[in-house]
Amino acid sequence: MFDTKFLLQVADTYGLTSEQKEVFLARLLENKSHAEIANELQITQAACLRRMAEVYKKFGFRGQGRGKDSELRKLLLEKLKQRGALSASDPEVTQYKDFSNDHLDSVEKTRVQSADAGVKTLLNVTHSCEISQSAPLYEPFYQNLPAQTTSFIGRKEELHRFLRYLSDEHVNPVIVVDGIGGVGKTAFVLEAAYSCLEARNNRKSSKIPKFDAIIFVSAKENYLSPIGIVKRLESQRTLKDIYKAISITLNDPCINQVSDEAQFERVKQSLSKQKTLLILDNFETLEEEEKSKVLSFLYDLPRSVKSVITTREQRVIHVSIRLDDLLEEDSLALIKQQIKEKSITLTEQETQMLARNCKGIPLVIIYAIGRLANSVSLENVLEELNTANNNLAHFLFKKSVDELKCQPAYKVLMSLAIFRKAPLLSSLAEVAGFTTEPKQVVTALEKLQQLSLVRHQNSRYKTLSLTSEYALAELNANFDFEQEARERCFQWYLKFAQKYGGDDWGEWHEQYDLIDEEWENFLAVLEQCASKEEYSKVLELWKYLNKCANLYGYWDDRLKWLKWLMKSSQRRGDWASYVQFTSAYSWTLILQESPQNLFEADNLLRETWDLHEQANLDVQYVLAENIAVLRIRQGQYEEAGYWFNEYKNLAIKAGLDSQQQQRSEIRFLYYKAEILYRQEKYDEAQSLYHHVIQQSEKIGWLRFVVNAQNWLASIAIKQKKLDEAERLLNTCLPVAQRNHDKRRTACCQYSFARLEKERGNFDKARMWATQALDSFERLGIKRDAEELYFFLANLK
Repeated sequence: MFDTKFLLQVADTYGLTSEQKEVFLARLLENKSHAEIANELQITQAACLRRMAEVYKKFGFRGQGRGKDSELRKLLLEKLKQRGALSASDPEVTQYKDFSNDHLDSVEKTRVQSADAGVKTLLNVTHSCEISQSAPLYEPFYQNLPAQTTSFIGRKEELHRFLRYLSDEHVNPVIVVDGIGGVGKTAFVLEAAYSCLEARNNRKSSKIPKFDAIIFVSAKENYLSPIGIVKRLESQRTLKDIYKAISITLNDPCINQVSDEAQFERVKQSLSKQKTLLILDNFETLEEEEKSKVLSFLYDLPRSVKSVITTREQRVIHVSIRLDDLLEEDSLALIKQQIKEKSITLTEQETQMLARNCKGIPLVIIYAIGRLANSVSLENVLEELNTANNNLAHFLFKKSVDELKCQPAYKVLMSLAIFRKAPLLSSLAEVAGFTTEPKQVVTALEKLQQLSLVRHQNSRYKTLSLTSEYALAELNANFDFEQEARERCFQWYLKFAQKYGGDDWGEWHEQYDLIDEEWENFLAVLEQCASKEEYSKVLELWKYLNKCANLYGYWDDRLKWLKWLMKSSQRRGDWASYVQFTSAYSWTLILQESPQNLFEADNLLRETWDLHEQANLDVQYVLAENIAVLRIRQGQYEEAGYWFNEYKNLAIKAGLDSQQQQRSEIRFLYYKAEILYRQEKYDEAQSLYHHVIQQSEKIGWLRFVVNAQNWLASIAIKQKKLDEAERLLNTCLPVAQRNHDKRRTACCQYSFARLEKERGNFDKARMWATQALDSFERLGIKRDAEELYFFLANLK
C-alpha cells in the first residue's frame, strides 16, 4: 500500500526516532503484527507496543483504545492522495469509504487516553474518513514533543488562561511559566501543547489554538528519579542548540549549513512558513550571556511564532503564569493516581499524611510514591521528605541557594523561615539584620523573587512550605546567625505588642487588628521562647497579648499560654505571677460557663486566694473581681456582693492611676447591674447601666458602652419595649462586629433572636439564633449554646 520512500519522508516530517521508525516501517510497510515485529527486533511485545504508542502520539493519536492503527493508515492514504499518488477510485482509498453510513465526511469520535502514562484527559479525536477530490492541500505537521510521563491533574484555571494567551486573540508573543522547582511547569506546558496538537488533528473549530509546528527545547540538566539524580545526556543550553532543534524538527537542514551570520535569518524564514509554538524549558539553567541572546532571538521572531519559557526565575516579559502548590484535592487526586499506577496500597490516613508532607508539589508526590514503589517504608519516606540533606532537596533548591551564600539574599531567605505567617518588609528587615540598610533587603527580595523562592503578596513576603523547610534547615546549619536573628525577632514583636497591645480604648480594633494580623507570628515567637524555657520572655510578651486574645476570641491560645505560665511560675516559685496568671486563666473558664469549667475555676480561685498576699494589689483586686463574677454565674448573688466590696476596697488601696480607677468603678457598677438584672429588678438595673454608659463615654471606654447597651436591650425586651430594644441593638451590634469582639457579637445576635421571637418573626429569630449559636460553640461558651439549642427547638 505504501512505499518505503514515502513512509521515511513522513517519519522524518513527524520527527520519529530510529527505534520508532523500525516499528513504523514494519507495521505500515510490511503489515506485520506486533508479535512478529517484537520477535524480529528481539524485544518484548510490550516494548513494541510502547514504541508504537509513541508513533501514534507523534501523529497526534493518544490513547489506549483500539482504532489508532486504522486512523494512522487513513491519514497516510490522505497524504498520498494530496500528493497525487492515488486517485479516489484506487482500492486502497475506496476500502475506507464504508466507515460511515452516508460515505460523506463521516466522523469517528473516540474517547482516548494518553498512551504511556494513562492520562485520563478525555478528548474528541476526529478524522475525516472520506477522501475526495476537494481535499485540502497537504500541510505537513512538525513536532518533537517528549512523552507525558503521568496524567495531568488540576490547574484548570491556569491552563485555560494559558491557552488563551497562546491564541491569536492575544498578541503577546512570549509567555513565561514560572514557579519553584518541581511545581509542574514542564508538565503544565506539555499538557497545553498536546491539547493544541489534538485540536489541530481534530480538524474542527475549537477555542484551543492550533499550530502547524510545535518545537520543544529543553535546557534541563538533571532528572530526579526515585533512585537518585540522573544527569541528562543532552542539554540544549545555547542559542545554537535552539537553532539545531528547530532545524531537525522543521526538517530544514539548511539552517545548520549556512554561516553563523546568516543562520538567524534562515531560522526566521523557516519559522515564518507555518504557525509555530516554540517551547524553551528550564530557561533558568542558561548562562546569563545565553539568556540575553535567547531573549533577543525571541523578540525578533516573526508573528507566526508563539514562544513559551518555563523557568524557576520570575520573569515577566509580556505575560506570565505563576504556578504554586496544588490545591489539597488535586494533591490527593495525584497521590491516588500514582499509587494506583504503581500498585501501592495506602490507607486513607496514610494518604492524608503523605499529602501533608508533600506540600502540594507534584514532583515531590511522584518522587515519594516512587520511593514507596522501590520498597522504602512510608515512615522512612516521610522522614526523608522532612530532611534537607537528600536528593529531593538538592534537586529542587541546592544550586539556587548555593549561589546566594555570602549575599544578603541568603540571610533574608533564612530569616523568612522564622516566620509562621508571611512577614511584612519591616519585620523581615529587622530579623535579617538590615534595618539600617533597607535597600539591601529590597534587592535581596528581588533576587529571591526572581528565583521563585519568594512571592510578594498583599504587602507580605511568602514562601511555599517546602521552600520554608529548606530555608529552615539552612538556618539551623548557621547557629550564630540563627541565635541573633531569633533575638531580633523577639525584640521586634515585643516592641510591636507594646505599641498596639495592652488595654483597649475607643475603637479597640484600631489597635488590636494589627496584633491580630501578626497573631500567627506572635505564637511562633512564644513557642520558640517556650522551647528554650525562656520564661521571662514569654511573660513579658504575653502581658501585651492577653487582652487581645480575650476579645478576639483566641481562647484556646489564651488558655494554653496562661497554663504554661502558671506551671512555669509555680516551678520557679514566682508566686506573684502565679496568682496573676491563675486569675486570668480562671476568667476564661468563667466565660465559657460549662459546669465543669465553673467547678475548675472555683477550685483554682479558692487556692489562689490563699496566695493573694504574694501578689501586688493591682493583681489582688482583679482576683477578687473574678471570684465575684464566678459567684454571679453560680447564682450566689449575696456572696458575689461580698466579693465586689472586697474588689472595691482593694482597688482603692492599689493606688491606681486616674484612668484605671475609673475603669474599676465602671466594672463595679456594671456587675452590680447584672446582679439586679438576674434578680429581675429591671428598673434598678436599667438605671445602673445608663450610668455605666455615661461614665464609659467620659473616658472613651467604648467596649463597656456596647456591653451596657446589650443589657439594656435585654431589659427592653423583657418590658415589651421592642422598638427601643431594636434601636439599642442596631447601635451596639455593628460596634461589636467592627471591633471583632466575638463574644459580645454573639450576645447581641442572641438578643436579636429573642426580639424577633417576641415579634412573631420566627424565621428571623431562627437566623439570628443560628448565628449566635455558631459563635458560642466556636468560643466554647456552653451555657449560652445549650440555651440556644432549646430556643431553636421551641420556635414555631
